[in-house]
Amino acid sequence: MAIDPKDLPSDPLDELIEVPNPLQIEFNALVRANHKFSLEGIEREEDSDRLNLDEDEFRYQQTYYDDLRTAANNLAIAALVTRIDHWVTRYSKKIGMGKTGSTIEKIERLNQRFKGAPIPVQFFIDLLNARDSVIHGNSKSEWEYKGTRRVADEHKNLFDELEIASWQVEEAIKKSVEQLSWYEDQITRTIGPRA
Repeated sequence: MAIDPKDLPSDPLDELIEVPNPLQIEFNALVRANHKFSLEGIEREEDSDRLNLDEDEFRYQQTYYDDLRTAANNLAIAALVTRIDHWVTRYSKKIGMGKTGSTIEKIERLNQRFKGAPIPVQFFIDLLNARDSVIHGNSKSEWEYKGTRRVADEHKNLFDELEIASWQVEEAIKKSVEQLSWYEDQITRTIGPRA
């Protein structure tokens, strides 16, 4: 795509453009945008059925679309936790802590190294349990995998199934980026940006 000269500042030094870091780009592209496109596709199909089906048929079909939205939200959390693990592994290696251990163990080690993390570890434990419910528990609120596992109460519905709301996905992305950006800042202050 060509740059239109009229979109450029008259004096480039007057307007500095903030370039997002790779972490923010990755979370926006791989998690947030993918989730948004999934929900928009579901909504388009639902709107088409709303126009083409009678009221009773559409009401029956609407449950299907609700289930698709739930699946899209749950899968977004699974993708988010995968990206969190990637970044905490990267940060752990960068500061010489190695890359072994679970996602939560890496977060706890980073929190021990850098005091004052903005997001409590329990938030990430709850996300990890939601992801594991999708992967190991068929999206149930309780399942057996290396012992009995459960999702947080705010992540389940009345049928004892995992059900993440869209707003919870957005909150999880925001808090994850906040925590990971905080780690990045701490590492940069401690060992420098190129270490």
